[in-house]
Amino acid sequence: MCENSDVNKSITLPFCGFVVCYQHIENLAKKFQCPVCNDHKIAKEECLSMRINLEKIDFIKQERLKEIGKNPETFINNIFTEFINDVDIRREKLLIKFEQKINDYSQQLINELQKHKKNLTAELKHKMEDFEENKDSIKALIECVENMKFFEGQDLNTFKIADYFGRFNFAKLVNKDCCLVDIESYKLKSKLRVKNNAIILNTDQFETGEILAYGSNNIYIINEELNQILKEVKLYANVECARVFNNNEFLCGLKSGHVKIFNKNSSEIVSEIELPNNEQPYALALWSNKVVVRTGATIRVWDPSVNKWIIDLNTIGYGQKMLIVNSNYVIINDISRIALMDLSNKRCLKSIVDKEIVDIDKINDDEFISVHGLGFYKIWCTSRLECKIKCDIQLWKIQNVIALPNNRFLIYSKEDGITLWIRNESVYSSQIKVNQIISSMMLLRTGQLAITYYSAEVQLWSG
Repeated sequence: MCENSDVNKSITLPFCGFVVCYQHIENLAKKFQCPVCNDHKIAKEECLSMRINLEKIDFIKQERLKEIGKNPETFINNIFTEFINDVDIRREKLLIKFEQKINDYSQQLINELQKHKKNLTAELKHKMEDFEENKDSIKALIECVENMKFFEGQDLNTFKIADYFGRFNFAKLVNKDCCLVDIESYKLKSKLRVKNNAIILNTDQFETGEILAYGSNNIYIINEELNQILKEVKLYANVECARVFNNNEFLCGLKSGHVKIFNKNSSEIVSEIELPNNEQPYALALWSNKVVVRTGATIRVWDPSVNKWIIDLNTIGYGQKMLIVNSNYVIINDISRIALMDLSNKRCLKSIVDKEIVDIDKINDDEFISVHGLGFYKIWCTSRLECKIKCDIQLWKIQNVIALPNNRFLIYSKEDGITLWIRNESVYSSQIKVNQIISSMMLLRTGQLAITYYSAEVQLWSG
């Protein structure tokens, strides 16, 4: 045990049970040697997610916020000074890199010119030895030399320096206290249509603000205000599912039976793995730093750090949604059943039969909501997988649900558009009518509502 450790700031280590100051492990690698026993490895994420440590970490974070609050200017200055230094370093590296590339390429052109000059000179001298016989070819050779030109490369105005240099995206946060109180006041603020009328199936959002959209065999990264597409990635297989992995990477599940991690800025593949038995991925979720993949009646867990499948669980039929709850639990559903799976113990805890389940969403670690084609929603206790509330809302052709802060829900039906519901109420409080069938809706970090359509359009609505 650390002799200087504050009881309120001490972290219990798995396996051995010793405690150390949080600061001793805060900046360690994802896996590290136990600093006390020094005879076993510890997974950092697993250690910090232990129930005994969660309250301590929350206390530590609150104490840190108080310290920052005493001198916020110093805190902000330190972070932005580091960013500015990073920009300077990046500039110097690129200047050196491109200067070398320019020098190498220009020297290559000069070498080719010198070689071509030597060959032409020798050929012309040789032909001049018998001018009368070779005068036609001599004339053609001279004309060829006289007509040589230097062709300039691409217009520098179209050169996308941001793709090489990088960029910042200053994301805003949702004001959860007043989030979507009345959606009838929401108006269409901006819209964007993707190229080639490609279908957009769903969206996700990076913490840095960019919107990740996907459909068909395309991935789009869009700026938060939807003024432009920052990146378009064309893949060579249909995208079945995609989501944000971290601030710099995103995940794709492909119909070809592969799951891949891409770098957000370069679009290069960081890591990839193939599913066994020619399975196809239908849904993706994150479990700590691991990837949970739903493939029909199987759940598989991929650990990118070792590039291996580490868990496979048999489960209920097909579905497009998974909810990670309570650190190690995952909720899944198909049209007639809901199941609660325990990933850490690799087993199904409970499975129940229900009717016409259309969509589910997480309310908090203890509750989730389901919407049903028969015109009602249910609120469930997660740990017991028991229905706490059933509310008849008389909506037909329901397609999506989003759980919002302050006990509110957004429900989309093809007949009634997007409706806002308050918990336990059987009549919606406000409504947005849409004239197209939407493929997905998402509450952005700004509190705005992103709506995607099968017609290749992304819309942003706000009050």
